[in-house]
Amino acid sequence: PSHIDEILSAGKKLGAFTFWNHPAYQKPDGAEWDSIHQSLYEKGLFQGIEIINSNLYVPIVHKWADEKGLTKMANTDWHSNIRTREGWHRGMTIVFARERSAEALKEALFEGRTICYTSNYLYGEQKYLEPVFHHSLKIRKLSDTDKKVIIEIHNTSGMPYEIIPENDDHYTSSRINARGVVVYGNETIAISMDKKNSNSPKEIRVKVNNLHVKAGEPLHTIIHFD
Repeated sequence: PSHIDEILSAGKKLGAFTFWNHPAYQKPDGAEWDSIHQSLYEKGLFQGIEIINSNLYVPIVHKWADEKGLTKMANTDWHSNIRTREGWHRGMTIVFARERSAEALKEALFEGRTICYTSNYLYGEQKYLEPVFHHSLKIRKLSDTDKKVIIEIHNTSGMPYEIIPENDDHYTSSRINARGVVVYGNETIAISMDKKNSNSPKEIRVKVNNLHVKAGEPLHTIIHFD
């Protein structure tokens, strides 16, 4: 442990951003936060943690990152050619830097401004995930009658979204099953919803099943339409 302290302390003096790779490596129960990790953490010798390795997402590690204020990281760890199914992509860390520079990237990592991607799922804080979701969609009302309203959703991104309308005071939709609807990248769909009364509110509450703001907690948000 003292040797590890020495190495990481030298990195800290140089201003290095250090993160814990592979916390679930060779851990059949998921991952373990041992005394050595606690000691290094208390000394501020690492600032991030890998919640995704290749296509493996570990919820307990996501929970640690939130509890301990560690920057969330996602990496491929592939040591050969990268192969993925069509429509899927390698795991990656999306960093919200203020500009395209090494300095800005480093500042964003230390501040924890990241979201993690794998297998068409995004993981990160709501303050980052929610704007990504809303800025990906263009929504308009197609029809509004006494009994139903139809809205059109166009996904301008390459990321699919699993959208589940939630119990709402104004709308219901028997045409959408419990898994909701998937709006694929660059796709446009229409959703028909029955009105519970004659009012015509311009919003509906939804759950986005493949965007997780905490371990096991999908994004809940409101879709607005005119």
